[in-house]
Amino acid sequence: MYMIITEILLQLRKRIKAETQTTTYVYDALNYADGLRYLKSTGSSHTQVNYDYNAEVLTEEKSNGNSIVQQSTFVRGTGYS
Repeated sequence: MYMIITEILLQLRKRIKAETQTTTYVYDALNYADGLRYLKSTGSSHTQVNYDYNAEVLTEEKSNGNSIVQQSTFVRGTGYS
């Protein structure tokens, strides 16, 4: 029984290791005083975020390699008084 469980755990460990990718984050301390996240990369997939002067997200682009697969623009109202 112990050998079977050990073998199952070893196979699971190999599968997890094969499927694991490193994710890196890039923070922009030059343009944003708070060092907001500018880029997230996992393998060939990248997400770039652009902010306004109030550190609010304006746009976000997701790409895979050199192709943009999704673009989002965020719109905020000024509210009513």
